[in-house]
Amino acid sequence: MAFTICDDHARQEQVLDQLTHYNDDPSDIRATLSDDEITASSRLVRFVTLTAYEKAGGGVQRDLFATDDDGIFILDRVLLDRLVSGRLDKAAKKVSKAGALTSGTRRRRH
Repeated sequence: MAFTICDDHARQEQVLDQLTHYNDDPSDIRATLSDDEITASSRLVRFVTLTAYEKAGGGVQRDLFATDDDGIFILDRVLLDRLVSGRLDKAAKKVSKAGALTSGTRRRRH
């Protein structure tokens, strides 16, 4: 079941070849197969939300046996980065605008 996290058969075989009877724990297998993946529980995904990512056309891969967001993997890192950047830009504009309003108010009082 741990190998179902990955569709890449060559990668599955590579991990299988590396296994010994000392490190055949399913959680270790899943971790090895997904070590460079971004899960839905990552801070970046939580910041933009999984719903917004999927609505923007982002694909995901789901671990059939996972019960939480660690079993959902983001497939389009470029899209995720673009969404994060856009959200940060919006937040920066709000802060900048609020700062301009605050400093403008202070100037009028003096």
